[in-house]
Amino acid sequence: MMEERLDGERGQFRLQDLRDRVSAAVAGGMAARRAAALFGVSLADISRALIRRRLTGSAAPSANRGHKPRTLTPAQQAALRAHVVATPGIALAQAQAWRLEAQGVRLGTIAS
Repeated sequence: MMEERLDGERGQFRLQDLRDRVSAAVAGGMAARRAAALFGVSLADISRALIRRRLTGSAAPSANRGHKPRTLTPAQQAALRAHVVATPGIALAQAQAWRLEAQGVRLGTIAS
């Protein structure tokens, strides 16, 4: 029964039905701790779902799930790749400067 409701070891919500039932229980007056124990989810999951519902009107996770869209178009990626291949030993800062000058696109690093 539990595998059907939970996703992985952390107890994250997997089913929209479960999100809705938990949100409805808490909105109906049930304490979040009691709902967490009853539905087998964490308080953090309930808190995130309630915040999401308050902000968006739905407890469902966003379709993006935190994914940042690509900055470069496929043509820009191809041009950058060609430039890097044509310039052996190019440093990241040099590739970033070239990209900014050539296409007006500022490239960051993985951490930025």
